[in-house]
Amino acid sequence: MTFYDNVDWVGFLSENVMRKCTSWTLADCPGCQDEMRNDILHHHHQLSLLDKVQNHFEKARGEVIGSLPALYKIFSPSLPHSSDPKKDAIIYCNLGKTFLLTSSPQALYFGRYINSLNDRCISEAMVKINSDCKVTSFERVMITREMLTIRGSEVGVYKESAPVFPHFCLTSFEIRSNMQVYIGVDGFTLPCGFIVKEICFLYPNWEFCHLLFKPPTDQNLSDVDKRTIRYTTMNLNNLNYLDGDVPYNCLNDIIQSVQLYDVYTYSEVAMKFLQDILPTTMITNIQTQGFEMPSTLPDPMCFRQHNHRYCAKAKAIAVKKFVESGH
Repeated sequence: MTFYDNVDWVGFLSENVMRKCTSWTLADCPGCQDEMRNDILHHHHQLSLLDKVQNHFEKARGEVIGSLPALYKIFSPSLPHSSDPKKDAIIYCNLGKTFLLTSSPQALYFGRYINSLNDRCISEAMVKINSDCKVTSFERVMITREMLTIRGSEVGVYKESAPVFPHFCLTSFEIRSNMQVYIGVDGFTLPCGFIVKEICFLYPNWEFCHLLFKPPTDQNLSDVDKRTIRYTTMNLNNLNYLDGDVPYNCLNDIIQSVQLYDVYTYSEVAMKFLQDILPTTMITNIQTQGFEMPSTLPDPMCFRQHNHRYCAKAKAIAVKKFVESGH
């Protein structure tokens, strides 16, 4: 690892892509064009930030790649440097290009590239960008709000004795050693295979990303599968199979955002599911270390009212506490 693997630089590029996508969504909105006053008549109010990034990602990524030298000049004061400024510029721009070329809308949205530590320097750099790249303060509030209001997802910091205060937390592109993530998984174990319904990524500082997935669109359920789903919903996790807002085809991209982490989870089912997507990642099933999940778990303040024992967020918290206890 070198100081060039800088999460602030990647976060700044991510913010540029997302702001461009949001600006183009506003420009395309018929309600804005016709100067409608009611929010419901504005198409951009019906879209989440992820929708906006998906709709304009390729164009925005191309423009940001083409602007890398200019963006580097703006953000350079916030970056560490060697004694060779020319070499620094080349390396930072090449790393930025590689990141953008290998990224996806889901990776940009569900990662942790922007956080409370770099929010200030990124925001200050955005102010310096030419006015055609800016959004108004009102639009900035709307962007932030939409980051937090996907009905089937939640990001924030978990606190046992206080309500959850959500904030935008995305996954670091920085290559570091000893990065850990605790993952809770729940879903439907069917004769045709395991279908994930709920997943929670919990980090050492208690930041988390908690997601509820739509059912896969290409799944043909047998009568036995349907009976198993009904039984699981009624007697175990209390999650409706048709519930969820995050598209199932985003699942692999989301999970691959933690491929550089040491992953801890619970159960053979969860481990096999994660290992199939992350074949080179170190994944530990804490059952092999003597842990058995209690029959009841504390209330994790989940976004769904359901059995805590089968809540992905409650499981992730239990996994974290066990690992950090040193057994």
